[in-house]
Amino acid sequence: MYDKKIFANNLIRLMEVNGKSRRDVCDALEFNYFTFTDWINGKKTPRMDKVEKLSQYFSVSISDLLEEKTETIDSIQERARFDAAIAKDKELQEMLKMYIALPDDKKKTVRQMIEDYFNAFA
Repeated sequence: MYDKKIFANNLIRLMEVNGKSRRDVCDALEFNYFTFTDWINGKKTPRMDKVEKLSQYFSVSISDLLEEKTETIDSIQERARFDAAIAKDKELQEMLKMYIALPDDKKKTVRQMIEDYFNAFA
């Protein structure tokens, strides 16, 4: 089982970052409003299938809902913008796949090349 208060805090933060109300989430995921309110207030926790739906809805990992997070709202918003940009750009997705497939020493070389390129134009 996981901590009710941690889950509630994470859920509230994700709703704030994404500009979603209780009604928005409940309507989108077909959750009972009063049950959802109990989750928000830390009175109850949802079953894992509901946690999974929430993680998909907010495009976060399940651990982002269940584990204590110290991330600021600004850093969450920045990550959400980054994830949205990747989701829209097929070429960027392909480049990331290639990068991920590289051995660690080659990743370091690629990072250095990119850094050098950007520093040349700074």
